[in-house]
Amino acid sequence: MNGRKYNNLKNPISKNGFIPTRKDVLVWIVDIRHWINEKEEPGIPEVRENVEGIKAIVIYATLEAIGQNMEILTACWSPVSSKKKKCRGFLQVEFDEPERIHWKCSQCEFEGIVTGWAQLSWNKIRSIQDKWH
Repeated sequence: MNGRKYNNLKNPISKNGFIPTRKDVLVWIVDIRHWINEKEEPGIPEVRENVEGIKAIVIYATLEAIGQNMEILTACWSPVSSKKKKCRGFLQVEFDEPERIHWKCSQCEFEGIVTGWAQLSWNKIRSIQDKWH
């Protein structure tokens, strides 16, 4: 690896087959549809933990948007922390545009934007709207 940092991660595997490690990512900009299969599961095993974290972010943000206040914020699964020393922060989650969710950890530098979630079952806004229409 040439030491450069990745700050735009649409596809977890680059052309040379490199899968970014926890310390290679500063800010994620993720279209989650690139990481999951048609069953809304991780497309490859290496992104399982990241997909689960982003799923939690989408569920949390969309529940908040429909007034379903959640008392527990989404815990950080920070890729910038090591496996021995987990980040103890919580993610601050908000919409910065209608279909873009921004998150930032309260303690470490982990942050990102997720798109591509609107048609997924994780979207609780859509789930409530579907019940009424």
